[in-house]
Amino acid sequence: MAWLDIYDRQSTYGYAPGTWQAAKERAKQVMIANLRDPRVVLTTYGDLVDDLRSIIDFGTPRSPVFHCLLGQIADDEEEQGRGLLSAVVVHKGDLRPGSGFYDGAASWGRDTTNPDACWAAELIRLQQQWP
Repeated sequence: MAWLDIYDRQSTYGYAPGTWQAAKERAKQVMIANLRDPRVVLTTYGDLVDDLRSIIDFGTPRSPVFHCLLGQIADDEEEQGRGLLSAVVVHKGDLRPGSGFYDGAASWGRDTTNPDACWAAELIRLQQQWP
């Protein structure tokens, strides 16, 4: 099952609302801190899952529910005009975002015909937003 099959903008996926919100806030803090550090910028799915384990144990970076959390964060941030923050979360092997980032970017009207250009533009936007 893919995260898109279960994505619900309002769902907490069976977690208490406060717990879900705490995980979203912690993930956002980690992403912004890494984005602001020019030596880091990106974070891997695995590192973020590990960081959130004390709040919600998603088990694996492949967890569809974890990716739904990232989707909600991206949507929340985009609604605030701050960009798709999930762009900074990447695979460990290739240091690129997964297909879910591009699906979300397309749904927000980004041109994804050149995935690398789309991702680079989003990273630049985020770095300008979070100096």
